[in-house]
Amino acid sequence: MKNRIIIPLDLDHINALNIAKTLDPKICRLKVGNQLFTSSGPQVITDLKGLGFEIFLDLKFHDIPNTVYEAVRSAADLGVWMVNVHASGGIKMLEASRRALEGYDHPPLLIGVTVLTSLSEDALKEVGLQGVSEQVLRLATLAKECELDGVVCASSDTKGIKEELGDLLFSCINLSRKLGIDTETVIRESNRKFEKRFKKMEKKMNKKSLKWELKNLEKEWQNSK
Repeated sequence: MKNRIIIPLDLDHINALNIAKTLDPKICRLKVGNQLFTSSGPQVITDLKGLGFEIFLDLKFHDIPNTVYEAVRSAADLGVWMVNVHASGGIKMLEASRRALEGYDHPPLLIGVTVLTSLSEDALKEVGLQGVSEQVLRLATLAKECELDGVVCASSDTKGIKEELGDLLFSCINLSRKLGIDTETVIRESNRKFEKRFKKMEKKMNKKSLKWELKNLEKEWQNSK
């Protein structure tokens, strides 16, 4: 997988599209999570794909096997690049999610969420579980046994998973958390820069009395850097 960067769009529909238009689909993919998908629905997937992006639909399905089966098929019908399920849903649910992708010429990658990075040792104890690392490895093993393509885990868990399981396709980690990056601040700053550039372009368009046609927009957008 050459293109390893996935940008999360935890925004409303309009701002998500604005951010996407400042990015290059040749060097990154986009993640649509619960907030954006719930507020915008499948249309946002269509819109982002229309800009040339491959989409990671991050909805973390976790339900009875038949429900997850249908949900994963619906995700595949949207043409997303990758979809995830909670590995803690168990073998039957994971097998159903894998089976849901049978028959597709180009099915999305299917990955399993191990332990949410927001959960501490104490939080796991509250739900009757012991040891974050042990639980991550247990769930990653389930994902491999059920032939999922990879797992979602903390960066600190990737070494242990590779040592134990070796040939899982990949691990998906939250690099911004590892590097201490405040993603909301980055998104706000990106929006500010986009708005500034757009207003600059708009002023030039109006001054030159240009029509709002694609060729004029593309030219003035480049000139407004």
